[in-house]
Amino acid sequence: MLTPEEKERIRQEEIYRQEIRLDLDKQQETINFKKWAGWWKFVNTSFGIWLLSSVIVGAITFLYSENQKKYTEESKKQAQIDRLSTEITSRLYELFYVSSEINEEFEYLVSDQFRQIDSVNYDEKAISEMDFNLTKSFNTIKKPDLNSEFIIFPEYSKRNLISLFIELRSIAPKSKIEGLNSCIKVFRYMASEEKSIINRIKPKDLIKYLPYHTNKLTKGELYNIKLLKRKSNQYLHYAMNGLDKLRGLSNRDIEYDFSIDFHIP
Repeated sequence: MLTPEEKERIRQEEIYRQEIRLDLDKQQETINFKKWAGWWKFVNTSFGIWLLSSVIVGAITFLYSENQKKYTEESKKQAQIDRLSTEITSRLYELFYVSSEINEEFEYLVSDQFRQIDSVNYDEKAISEMDFNLTKSFNTIKKPDLNSEFIIFPEYSKRNLISLFIELRSIAPKSKIEGLNSCIKVFRYMASEEKSIINRIKPKDLIKYLPYHTNKLTKGELYNIKLLKRKSNQYLHYAMNGLDKLRGLSNRDIEYDFSIDFHIP
């Protein structure tokens, strides 16, 4: 237990510490006041007003010009992204559309309606049209048809699908880079096939699908046709996957109605 004398001594010490603290605070306030008073006196001079206004106006002008420059660059980039996304979307839709046509034609080849056609009265025009569709589908990736209705912007008319994807990747947000890389990889694989599958199949091979045709499909011809059917299904899948990777990139995303049912093996 502390004695009354000790308690009083501690009390007096705390009072003294408080007085010293208050005195130091007053001294600091005085120093701060004098400091700001000096600055305020300088600001109120002609030179101070000129210097301060020049710095403030200059800083505001600089920040505004930088912000406008950034906005202009971002607007141009987004406009380019919009155009590329629109063009690629249309090209992928062409691939989807042509490949789905091939699928329907293959389904027709094995339908009851087709089996009723004999080898003499077969529809040569329909067979030739299917051959044209096959060629068109497998050439969509490498070289665009200059007369194609799926080319949206004339400046891209001579550009293939892969080059459009690569340009889009160079300006796309980081969140989309991985998806675009996967698209480029897939379509490069498609374009790098040494020999186009369509070159293996002639209209006569399709005609030999007729049930009453005297010549039967060889194992090689049957394999090529089945391979082509599988490839057309893959192209459908690749087109849909590519369209999915483009979602959210453009301010004006194009929505297509893919109502055709197909099976991906």
